[in-house]
Amino acid sequence: MQHAKLSRQPTICQLISFIPRELVDQAGETFKSDRYSKTMSTSKQLVFMLYRVISKTNSLNSLCKCLLFLENKLSYLGIYRLPASSTLSYSNFKRSNEVFGYIYYLLLAHQKSEISEGYLSLPINGEVSPDHVKLVDSNTLSLFTDVFKGAGRNPISGKKKGGLKAHAVLPQDNLVPELVRLTADSTNDKDFLGQLKPQKGSIYVFDKGDVNYSVYKR
Repeated sequence: MQHAKLSRQPTICQLISFIPRELVDQAGETFKSDRYSKTMSTSKQLVFMLYRVISKTNSLNSLCKCLLFLENKLSYLGIYRLPASSTLSYSNFKRSNEVFGYIYYLLLAHQKSEISEGYLSLPINGEVSPDHVKLVDSNTLSLFTDVFKGAGRNPISGKKKGGLKAHAVLPQDNLVPELVRLTADSTNDKDFLGQLKPQKGSIYVFDKGDVNYSVYKR
């Protein structure tokens, strides 16, 4: 995938080079995500939204302004015209996010040998392969209460921050989660456990925040 002149390309081009185009095309074909698209294809939207992450912009208007610095520099990715913020907004609204989740899982499978930890390749106690051990945990990202509801009692100050809670499942032999689900901070961890679809033969490790006896029984 590496291009001989990639070192001269913008950072976004170098990062996208690690995502084989055939994976993006496969996801687009599976979800028919380009059926009604004229100018904003799935691959282009992926590039622009990833650049939003890299540039740390907090709005589509800011993103489009940042993209002006890359004008005429994205031809390596087949992009010759920068989008308007309204075009990006429409694509974000109309195109299902499931196609990008599918790209993630395709890429995860494609790069599995590169991101697995070699020292965990041996069976645990000679019995269980590390890829059958799944670590389950959550982490809270603070936001404003008008965006997501906060958890717990109101502090003495009377002000409570809202937030997102990221629930993740990480195989013990891997550096990348195989599942990430975002909920409001007020969501109890045991609710996520109830939505988890356990794989037969796998061992799930989690703390007491995930106690849910009805799920255990099922």
